[in-house]
Amino acid sequence: MVVKDLRKLAAVMFTDIQGYSASVQHDEKIGLTNVQIHRQHLTHFTEEFHGQVIQFYGDGSLSIYDSVVDAVHCAIAMQKAYRSDHPVPVRIGIHFGDIVYKDHSVFGDGVNIASRIQAVGIPGSVLISQKVQSELANHRDIQTKFLGHQRLKNITDPVGIYAVTNDGLAIPRAHSRVAGIKKYFSVIPFLVLLVFVTWFVFFSKNEQKLNTAFMDQTISIPVFINHTGDPSRDHIAEMASHWIGKELSTVSNAHVVSSESASKMIQLAGMDFTTSRGMKNYQTLTGAVNIV
Repeated sequence: MVVKDLRKLAAVMFTDIQGYSASVQHDEKIGLTNVQIHRQHLTHFTEEFHGQVIQFYGDGSLSIYDSVVDAVHCAIAMQKAYRSDHPVPVRIGIHFGDIVYKDHSVFGDGVNIASRIQAVGIPGSVLISQKVQSELANHRDIQTKFLGHQRLKNITDPVGIYAVTNDGLAIPRAHSRVAGIKKYFSVIPFLVLLVFVTWFVFFSKNEQKLNTAFMDQTISIPVFINHTGDPSRDHIAEMASHWIGKELSTVSNAHVVSSESASKMIQLAGMDFTTSRGMKNYQTLTGAVNIV
């Protein structure tokens, strides 16, 4: 008879001794003692809270629970025990999800996520996923704190992570993506101020240059020529030159040659302002670099 794989929802717990490899290199006896104490407490409390140890591997372990509440209570009890006369720096991560149970081993995303959650913890902490948190809504004896959404290694979507904050447990600092974005937003006012100051300094310097250049130039408005062939409209051309010159003369630092003065200069010099040559001669005479 072929036995099918058993698929089920379960609370998956991963534990790990942080810095185990370094401690073994420093003092092998202490490192091995830590592993022994770790397994001793884990075996005892897993049995007490109706869980099942699936595997010990080096300094870590994988276990499953039918009840999310039992899994979290077990983790709290273990961390308190690990603060005994011989402290063991254990990290614990718990996730609730779909697993496949086969040949006394478990597989699936639920296992992978629990493993990654444990890896971002600190010694003495119990970290749980959003799914575990949602199962604890009516259990006020378990306190938690939201740490933010984390992108976990080899996990597609960010996972909401909470820290269990019951007495005696270590609590990692929040590492929310939203918190990170707020941090960048807090810098924006300073960036805006920097841009404004830069623009103001640049504009002021260039405004001085423009004013200096403007003061060194003369603007002339010659009398416009009536090309309609109707002498009765000559006054329109004269009025246009007059009013343009008048408005420009109100501008600070603008050296304007009035249309009347320009007209007299043209008459005295006998220039034909309608030709390009006459234009150049007129500029030379008046010193005007801009002719409107």
